[in-house]
Amino acid sequence: MANKQVYTMKDVARLAGVTQPTVSHVINGTASISTAVSDKVLEAIKKLNYRPNELARGLKTNTSRTIGIVTPDITNSYYACIAKEIESLLVKKGYIAFLSNTNYDRESERVLVDKLLRYNVDGVLILCEFLNRKPLKHLESYGVPVVFLDDEPEDHAGCMISTENERGGYLAAKHLIDRGRRRIAYLGEKMSLFPLRMRYKGYRMALTESNIQPDENIIVLDNDMVYNFNKGLKYSKDMLAQKPDAVFASTDIIAIGFIYACVEAGIKIPDDIAIVGYDNIPLASLMNPSLSTVIQPVESIAARAVEQLFLQIDSRPYEKYIVLEPQLVIRNTT
Repeated sequence: MANKQVYTMKDVARLAGVTQPTVSHVINGTASISTAVSDKVLEAIKKLNYRPNELARGLKTNTSRTIGIVTPDITNSYYACIAKEIESLLVKKGYIAFLSNTNYDRESERVLVDKLLRYNVDGVLILCEFLNRKPLKHLESYGVPVVFLDDEPEDHAGCMISTENERGGYLAAKHLIDRGRRRIAYLGEKMSLFPLRMRYKGYRMALTESNIQPDENIIVLDNDMVYNFNKGLKYSKDMLAQKPDAVFASTDIIAIGFIYACVEAGIKIPDDIAIVGYDNIPLASLMNPSLSTVIQPVESIAARAVEQLFLQIDSRPYEKYIVLEPQLVIRNTT
């Protein structure tokens, strides 16, 4: 089989009867070119089926038109939703995404950052707090634009974006209190992560404000870093034996596991026990009963993250910290 002809920008210029720089300006929109000339260039590009060589362009400009997206676990619906939203915004800007998972592992965080640097990505979006802070300093030393989501505020280059997690935890617990609940359990994950500490802090603040003494027997702070459905099931039996009348789970995934456990045990929701989750993943509204939860505004988070990253890429002023307001959506579990 004959090799397919590969045309260059020079071939396009020759066919259109213009200079090579003119073709470059038309493709990249870097100069004002008359409509007549632009039409000639575009017609030549179409006729030759010309495709710009992004690798060659990147070598000349020291850019790759690629962005790294780092998640802890893409099987978690929240991270999947926000990564998808970010990727769609990057595509509209003519960029592609390298999506990587750390699996909540310190060494994986280091390896992934090293790989992203080797691939010369133009920026990195980190969707979770890193357990290993050294790779972040590595990114900073190379001057790579970075946006962090739900990380703990500290002295770092780049932009940090989060919802006000403490406020979210407070809204969840206060809603349960307003529903007349007093034995409000908490089911959450490791306190080493900043957003989870803040959600727990908000929960306790709401109880204290209403003169409710938190019962440590119905508070679970799991050290396992994996957030999954089975965690809600794992702790349900012991917790239900303590007869709480409400549960605030620090993620929807865990809350959904707890709902299944209640259904299996014949416990009526919300009559016997009310449940609030956190994140508002798509499954939350599809459950039976549908899950009351604290909304993380995925579209707004993604839009602000991409906006702030490209301000850095373009060497323009950007915001250091952005905190978005959470909202509570009330459904059938309360």
